[in-house]
Formats: sequence, structure tokens, C-alpha cells
Amino acid sequence: MNRCQVLTLILRQTSGRNLYENHLTTNRKQSRVIGNKQVSKIVAATRLPARRHVYVGNMDKSFNEDDIRQHCAENGITYSHIRLISKDNARFKSFHAVFGEEDSGILEHADFGPEAVIVKRFYLN
Repeated sequence: MNRCQVLTLILRQTSGRNLYENHLTTNRKQSRVIGNKQVSKIVAATRLPARRHVYVGNMDKSFNEDDIRQHCAENGITYSHIRLISKDNARFKSFHAVFGEEDSGILEHADFGPEAVIVKRFYLN
């Protein structure tokens, strides 16, 4: 029995698509192996520092990325990326910003942002 026949059999025996997706996800997770042997020539890549993706919205149309960069510099916050995500005909401007995880506590306080500006978690698709 080949893989296609097995998947077809699983789909016939179950009702709904969720079990099919969970079955494939579970198998992918189980097939992963992380080594622990110390080898001098082969070394794993270092982990990137944790980052926080943030939505900054309800900003006046006169603001741009440089204004947010300047505000972050004045408050001692490091960022790695800021980009405009709102359309040209929108009533206000919205931005997607990426900050270091160490600055996430500052971002979540109302004292950080200007009045009526929305700062919240940015959900990646």
C-alpha cells in the first residue's frame, strides 16, 4: 500500500479534514531528530535573538517611518524593522515594527506611545 492509498484510507475512516491535518502534523513532529553528539567540524547555527512584532496604528497621515525611528531612539528602544502597511487612501497610517524581546515590556505600557496611538501585537500570517 503506498502513501496515497494510506491517506485515502484514513480520510475514508474519519469524518472531517482536521484529523487528516493533525495526522500529518504529528508524523512530521515525530520524524524530527535533534542530535547531541559533540563534533568539532559540524556546528549548529546560533539562535537569532527573540523579536517582538508590533502593530502601530491610528497615526496621523503626516507621520512616516522616520518619525517612529526617532521616537524609539529618544526612548532608548532598539528596533530592527519598521514598515508602512496602510494603503494610500486610508484615514490613518499603520505600521509593522519589529523590536527586540528585551524592549517588549516598555512597548506594552501606555506611557511609551503618544496619546490615542494603538500599539499591539502584530499577527503574522
